[in-house]
Amino acid sequence: SPHHTRTSTDSLDRSFSMTDHSSLDMLLAETAANERDGKRVTISVVLGSNPDPTRTGLDKPAEVLIGSLSVSGKTKWDILDNVVRKLFKEYVLRVDPVTNLGLSAESVYSYIVGEVTRTKESELPELLPIGYLVGDTTQIEICLKGTKQSCVDSLAFETMIPKTIIQRYVSLLLEHRRIILCGPSGTGKTYLGQKLAEHVVLRSGRELTAGSVATFNVDHKSAKELRQYLANIADQCENTSVNALPSAIILDNLHHVTSLA
Repeated sequence: SPHHTRTSTDSLDRSFSMTDHSSLDMLLAETAANERDGKRVTISVVLGSNPDPTRTGLDKPAEVLIGSLSVSGKTKWDILDNVVRKLFKEYVLRVDPVTNLGLSAESVYSYIVGEVTRTKESELPELLPIGYLVGDTTQIEICLKGTKQSCVDSLAFETMIPKTIIQRYVSLLLEHRRIILCGPSGTGKTYLGQKLAEHVVLRSGRELTAGSVATFNVDHKSAKELRQYLANIADQCENTSVNALPSAIILDNLHHVTSLA
């Protein structure tokens, strides 16, 4: 996502150690008494309104690196649970020191270590965390609360829009079935429209496919063409399987049309 700056692990380590004796530093100290005994792993947040890091290939979701830590043979699951959530909280605090984007440690729904998906309700895995960090596995992936939990935490993080504001957008869209985003050119209206559309599609219980969200660009198009496009969609709604139609439509550059009456 262009809204996040991907930072090297080294500089992230430095930024997280700026506050001496912070609770995060103390937690990290507990994870590995000796750095040389631990395995260095990166912590990433999986993007998307319904984060699913198990998707592969072209469907693999984007991720944002937020930090790293050392996991040793002595690191227990309860300690790792706390560190992962604390690290996320520290990240959003640095991104938005005023409101934290409305996000907190409670925004973390689960995290993945190797073949283990860890939630608050999870049973203790058979092995300690280090037992699943084998071979090339040097990453822990965080999934924030999303559409499956009827939450907008993941959407707020991906768009970098505070949770209260993005929740208002979603509520208006769900209530009125339409929303108009106004603002200067280049401020991310189309991007936000796409993300809101994807969120609403997933929240309705539908799969997000290439045809789920349709975009009609009003550039150089007459009002008559736009009316015809919308009329065709309306006709298809009556005569076509719902699955064959887009679940959401984005009208881009709508200001070029003076009237749809």
